[in-house]
Amino acid sequence: MYQPVDFRLDVRKEAAMRPRRGMPKPADTCTGPRWIGADEVMRSLPPERAVECLRAVLDSGFNPERDGERTRLETAGGTLLQMPSTLEVAGRGVFTGVKLLTLTPRNAQAGLPVIQGVCQLFGGEDQRPLALVEGASLTAVRTPAVSLLGAQMLLDPSREGLPLRALVFGTGVQAWEHARTFAAVLPLERLDVAGRSSAKAEALAARITSELGVESAALSTEGEGCRPAVEHADLILTCTSSSEPVFSGEWVPDTAVVVAVGSHDPHSRELDDALLSRAEVLVESRTTATAEAGEIVQALASDAILSQYSLVTLAEMTLFERRDFTRPGVFKTTGMPWQDLALAVEAWACSASGRGAAGGSSAVQAPGAGGGGHVARARESGAQGSGSEQLLAAGVQDQERLR
Repeated sequence: MYQPVDFRLDVRKEAAMRPRRGMPKPADTCTGPRWIGADEVMRSLPPERAVECLRAVLDSGFNPERDGERTRLETAGGTLLQMPSTLEVAGRGVFTGVKLLTLTPRNAQAGLPVIQGVCQLFGGEDQRPLALVEGASLTAVRTPAVSLLGAQMLLDPSREGLPLRALVFGTGVQAWEHARTFAAVLPLERLDVAGRSSAKAEALAARITSELGVESAALSTEGEGCRPAVEHADLILTCTSSSEPVFSGEWVPDTAVVVAVGSHDPHSRELDDALLSRAEVLVESRTTATAEAGEIVQALASDAILSQYSLVTLAEMTLFERRDFTRPGVFKTTGMPWQDLALAVEAWACSASGRGAAGGSSAVQAPGAGGGGHVARARESGAQGSGSEQLLAAGVQDQERLR
């Protein structure tokens, strides 16, 4: 039987394929995604910009409890970590990504990186592959940026601008990156270093003084060697691989803020129950903290923390600022996928649009959320007509092949 042809279908199909105003043409898949190396990541994400990107996500109403789950696969050489997430940028498009990292402990003996990886970034309505971002540098930027965000939420605003006495436990890469990040944003009067290796502690203290211009001294973690520094600290950072508490929580003054970074499994901890039982404890999300943060898992088991609902999350602190400054503030961070994605988008945005560290920040926000204060300020500081679609258009024109 004869069926009449509905030419409107072809018209609608053609219209659907026609690029809309302000939208880029579909990507030429032959060009491949843009490669963003370690140097470009570091240039694109100075500390203040990195923190602003993270804060903008929370200001937009994003709920970290709904973030993708981090998974791990044990391999012959170590561990493969997978961290997926999705976020909306400037209210115009959704970006999706996954950071893949390998952890290979034996590499240290051969002088090779223990942590290696990439973050694959997708974007646009067609979810095209946009970039591969070098993963170790992204992690190096993200971790202290998250720590700084939490510390800023916990520090007493009445002391804003006053010099701070800080102490970092650890002598590795993250100890240095935390020193660099915090010194760039906060008025540090001094930043002492406590480590098991006196030689490494002295070397890091010397670097802090020479490169950051902050007074620093090396301290021993043996016995009570670091007790005076803890007792007089405004800010304490723990960036170690220790599986046991690195100092007594009884030494911490009520006015101090402690940021714990090193442990990321239920069996390891850097802080003891003596501190957690009297502190206001801030976490990235309850789901992540109660599954991965050894301090939280063990403190809940011992009733040092009575309930997971005694914990305060970053999202809650964004809505309701801290009011109780009569006890220590503790921020326990393990890192989450949304943080890596937010910073990967910013690094790609800078690269695709030709903006360097001197440019304005792109406004990163959650899917379906309206722009908050930080988003609005980011739009105002960016180039006229900026937004995810303009950035996508720049990415389409990119002819740089994967290196």
